[in-house]
Amino acid sequence: MLGTPIETFRIADILDRGEGSRKMKAAASAFVENPSSYLSIWGTNGNGKSLTAKAITCELIRRGTATIYVTAHDMMAYVKAGIENDFSVDDRVSKLASVEVLCVDELTQVRWTDFVTEKIETILDRRYAARLGTVLVMDENPTQELHRRLVSRMKSGTIIENNDKDMRPLL
Repeated sequence: MLGTPIETFRIADILDRGEGSRKMKAAASAFVENPSSYLSIWGTNGNGKSLTAKAITCELIRRGTATIYVTAHDMMAYVKAGIENDFSVDDRVSKLASVEVLCVDELTQVRWTDFVTEKIETILDRRYAARLGTVLVMDENPTQELHRRLVSRMKSGTIIENNDKDMRPLL
């Protein structure tokens, strides 16, 4: 599916590579049916975590749900750009905090400065309070890599660990 336009991703297309991918696929399907809490997916590289977030995004958009898919790095670049543009940082944070569903990929890959920590916590805290759908994807165990406040929010929903083998060599 490399080079496939994002709008064509479907949960049904996620490969069964083992127990982790089966749990991830089931959790993604359940989330699409009721996108009002957190779904967090973490584990080894190349096992379909990002593809799953993209498939969730596509499925929800096809259903008419306002959904944004973004990497944590790009999300913070967008927020920081508010400093130099006509839009304020707070306006950009509010937009991300209020969209019906926000899928953030590569969450543990962003450089966690004080500014980044404050803005990500603000976005996720507002989303939690409003009971908006949030998908978080990361390579690292969130309980070891993220602030306990964020982990607490994630535990209110579903956390899936996927350590299936890397499927990139098959593509």
